[in-house]
Amino acid sequence: MFLYDKWDLVLHLEIKGRLANTKKKIKKFADILSDTKAKDKLSNLSALTETRENVQSTSSVEQLGVYAPAPKELNRKNFEIMLIQTARWYQARDKLTMLKLLFTDDIKDPKECNDVWSLFEALRKSRKIYVRNYKYLIDMVKVTDTRGVVEDVELLSDANKDGKITSFTPYRLTLMEMGKVLSQDKAKEVGSVYEVPPNEYTDQWSLIMHLETTTNVFAYGAKEFVKYLKELGLHHVALKLKPITTNKRSSDTKVPRRTKKKKR
Repeated sequence: MFLYDKWDLVLHLEIKGRLANTKKKIKKFADILSDTKAKDKLSNLSALTETRENVQSTSSVEQLGVYAPAPKELNRKNFEIMLIQTARWYQARDKLTMLKLLFTDDIKDPKECNDVWSLFEALRKSRKIYVRNYKYLIDMVKVTDTRGVVEDVELLSDANKDGKITSFTPYRLTLMEMGKVLSQDKAKEVGSVYEVPPNEYTDQWSLIMHLETTTNVFAYGAKEFVKYLKELGLHHVALKLKPITTNKRSSDTKVPRRTKKKKR
């Protein structure tokens, strides 16, 4: 379902009975706003949520179970709150292009996503993240070395535990490792070698994604790419590509089909 604006959203909630004129439901809706850090919107609900009954001292986040110790305790609403909090954390730290590269295999066109929330929405459509698929988000945190998100979203605390990353292919993980050691300044030098227009990328992540999708430099072992990296003195970057620098094409590397010429 597509909602055009905030008015459309409120109308939808009203029709569905989410904003029925009962103190209990309105109080629950106010708690959800509070959990998503939209407290500035709560003042408009204060008159409706006033009650003489004593309110428990536990926080609204705990009431909704956002800090539930296991994924099985999640429900749709608090999972949604967790996604919102996670998207805000990564957006505030300019991780959009990094996540675009990571999700390339799982989203039809990541370049069309203008923010982290749009990426999450696209992942939902491809059934990569949903209430019961908790592992994908945990692996995302591990691959991107962003365990700091756990301080704001405690539900992702399993990212601090040991465990094998299974949500992404070895090929994708190799490109992510290369991006971590390729600085933004050096990315400009690499982009210049491959004659990539400056307006086609903003950092090393978007450059790698451009090279992957347009020039296909990583598809057949990346030997030529590694050679150029070494000539630029970027041996530490070339080293990260070692898992895919083989003669045989990796089974998880997508390569465009070449049309065969018809025999006359």
